[in-house]
Amino acid sequence: MLPTTRRRLGLLLRALGLSAAIGAALGSARGVGFPGAPLAGALVGAGAGALNGLMLAGTVIAAEIFLPRTRLGHALDRAPFVVALALRLLVYSPSRSWGRTRP
Repeated sequence: MLPTTRRRLGLLLRALGLSAAIGAALGSARGVGFPGAPLAGALVGAGAGALNGLMLAGTVIAAEIFLPRTRLGHALDRAPFVVALALRLLVYSPSRSWGRTRP
């Protein structure tokens, strides 16, 4: 493994750990309000929050760390800021149905 890849992988693992910890903290804070079993709610909420943090932040962080080494990443780096921002908003947005209303 190349030293730059090892460094990027270490950065990815640290960022994933941080996003899981933040997700677990937010999930446990939300789960404490479960009526009747606040401890169980906090534990389940922490697990769900950590998983959500890993899934949501993991894809964005991995793309931002490893994508610039590819041909597509170099093309995005050369693109104007507004174009790069629009593409990232399109890819990272939670809803693909802009302008459409749900029934």
